[in-house]
Amino acid sequence: MFSAAEFLKLYSTRRDELEDEEEEENQNRDYFGGAADEENLDHLENRVQREASQRGFEQAPVPQLSPGPEPDTEDVIEGVRGGHRGLVQMGTSISLFALVTALCAWLVVAVLHWIATGQIIQEAHDTIAAGDFRALQELEAKLEGQLKADRSPTNVRLVELALVRTVLWTEYSGDSVRMHAAQDGLTEARAEDAPEDEVALVNGFLRLAMGDLQTARGIVDQLDMTDSLHRDLAARVALRVRGDSESRDLMARLGPVNEATPIMELL
Repeated sequence: MFSAAEFLKLYSTRRDELEDEEEEENQNRDYFGGAADEENLDHLENRVQREASQRGFEQAPVPQLSPGPEPDTEDVIEGVRGGHRGLVQMGTSISLFALVTALCAWLVVAVLHWIATGQIIQEAHDTIAAGDFRALQELEAKLEGQLKADRSPTNVRLVELALVRTVLWTEYSGDSVRMHAAQDGLTEARAEDAPEDEVALVNGFLRLAMGDLQTARGIVDQLDMTDSLHRDLAARVALRVRGDSESRDLMARLGPVNEATPIMELL
């Protein structure tokens, strides 16, 4: 048996040992437990970051093109109609431009034709009124060449050639070749719608040369007296009519005599 004093001593020693062991154990726990906790914290932190990255990648919205609202059928039809109207308007503008261009071209051609007609007629009348045989022959050859080259206006050149040949036949050569050529040219000029006054003038000279005074007199009545050859034909007819009063009436149509009056009118 232990005495009370020994028991207290033993108890005190054992308690100190237990306290030392507990303190050592606590120290070990603090040391190893702290390191473990740091490792665990690092591991947790890495895991959290990895999971967060994976979750962020999985949850990141993928950009997609928004299909937008479905187009309305009426809008589509209206767009098609608008495009059709635009094409129609463009086609109308092109057609209008082509029409205006064609009209302008026609007007230019018509004006040039009118100018050429006046020049050809004036040249033939002036040459005949001058009474130059050589100039008449040259004009005949010139008109023949232009007709062979199909120079426009052909109808005017046809009738003026017939007029020149008529004058050459009646006034200078008297050959039947020119007479028939003049008659054929007049027929062809009529078929080509040559100017009516020129056709009537050629016909009047031919009829007068063939002795058909009545027809020539009727043609003179239809002609105006503004042109020198019209007055020339009227003067020739006035010299051949039987009645003095009729001759005076025809001569009265010629107007007053001046320096420009042709010789035939003066006679």
